[in-house]
Amino acid sequence: MKNNQLTKSERKLAVLLIRYMQKNPDAKHTTEGIARWWIMQQKFEEEIERVEKVLRYLTKRRVLQEIILPQNQKYYKINNQSVIQFIKEIEEEYI
Repeated sequence: MKNNQLTKSERKLAVLLIRYMQKNPDAKHTTEGIARWWIMQQKFEEEIERVEKVLRYLTKRRVLQEIILPQNQKYYKINNQSVIQFIKEIEEEYI
């Protein structure tokens, strides 16, 4: 690797940093502040998207129940009747 090239994980970090700065063009911070606030915020937002996708999948499979509150806020709870079969299926796929 040449000195001016980044590893795969460093390139991903660069993308996270650029995305944050595009959304917040007046932002400026120290190295520690960038790592702590900007990068972690981007990772948090990506993780929310992944969690939402998994929740939709598990709800569709009836492993979870989605309960909608009056303010359109959702929360989830396990559907014990479906979870055992779902776990067996998942274990078979990954064993």
